[in-house]
Amino acid sequence: MFKRFLNKKRMSRGIEIEDSILSDLIGLDSNQERKTLEVPIEKKGLNIFWYVLMLGFLGLILRIFYLDIVKGEYYAEISRGNRIRSLVIKAPRGKIFDKTGNVLASNVSSVDVILIPGDLPKEPEKKQQIAGALAEILEINSDKLKEVMRDLNSKSLNPILVKENITQDQSLIILEKRKNLPGILLENTAIRNYENGPIFSHLIGYEGKITREELENNPDYLMTDYIGKTGIEKEYEKELKGVYGLFQVEVDALGDIKKNLG
Repeated sequence: MFKRFLNKKRMSRGIEIEDSILSDLIGLDSNQERKTLEVPIEKKGLNIFWYVLMLGFLGLILRIFYLDIVKGEYYAEISRGNRIRSLVIKAPRGKIFDKTGNVLASNVSSVDVILIPGDLPKEPEKKQQIAGALAEILEINSDKLKEVMRDLNSKSLNPILVKENITQDQSLIILEKRKNLPGILLENTAIRNYENGPIFSHLIGYEGKITREELENNPDYLMTDYIGKTGIEKEYEKELKGVYGLFQVEVDALGDIKKNLG
């Protein structure tokens, strides 16, 4: 029995010696072995993180270089194009005289309200707010104006007539609220004044706002123009209309003229 106990002891020691020898041969204890497995994984993950960060930073630098250097002039031209406008100088409509030199038809100063579609806000809600506020000032149908604004070409810079010959009070209110009405402008124009009223109306005729059909037949006219409808006003339209001029201006975000460029 004592021999069995001794043999067990020897076997136990033999196992411990063999484990110890195996560890020595490997040259690592169990803790070192775990560290050996953990350290390379941490370094690899850290390296990947830095590589991704550096690539992202490099991509950002290249993008800035591309936008600022390569495409800088291109975007500058677009920006200048959005600020510089070509405006028409309307010629005053010619007067009509009788054979003795008496004036039969002349012009009286007037102020019209126009809108520039390209200067209106892009958001539909803001367009509706502007339409509502403007309709209240001008005492016109709000729903109709909202519908017109909704259907406009948002990139067009062609002026659209909203209301002609507004009152002085209406002009002052619009000027006072200009910051809340981007794309809405006041245009100094003139309306026809017939000295003898209806006496010569059958002969002189009258002028009125140009229609879409008339605009298609007269492409050199503007949507805010007036045209002779009947009588002398229509027969001598080309002579009475005159020749329009053109000049460039710099405008701000509201579409107001800030600088005359000639």
